[in-house]
Amino acid sequence: MQEWDPELYRQFEDERTRPAQELLARIPLMTAANITDLGCGPGNSTALLVDRYADARVTGVDTSPGMLAIARTRLPGCDFIEQDMASWRPAQAQDILFAYNGWGSIGSSCRG
Repeated sequence: MQEWDPELYRQFEDERTRPAQELLARIPLMTAANITDLGCGPGNSTALLVDRYADARVTGVDTSPGMLAIARTRLPGCDFIEQDMASWRPAQAQDILFAYNGWGSIGSSCRG
């Protein structure tokens, strides 16, 4: 799988974050305890989840070490896991699985 370029991605972060904002606005839950951001990239969508659900345990999952390094720096209070979302399994029940941009991180074995 090709590695994402975190710096190039971040040049267009505002544009890439808008769809996540729009999706998040459609989630009716007012509170959540456990949230996972699948395909979290550099944490831009994860930050939106943290802002809206301040009391939740928010975890990001991505395949890119470079993106995860940025996310970990940006959101030190969150857990980040380097793993393909197709093989990831939650350790506990999740209130929200957020995957606005995660489909690009699915390994080739799942694409057919």
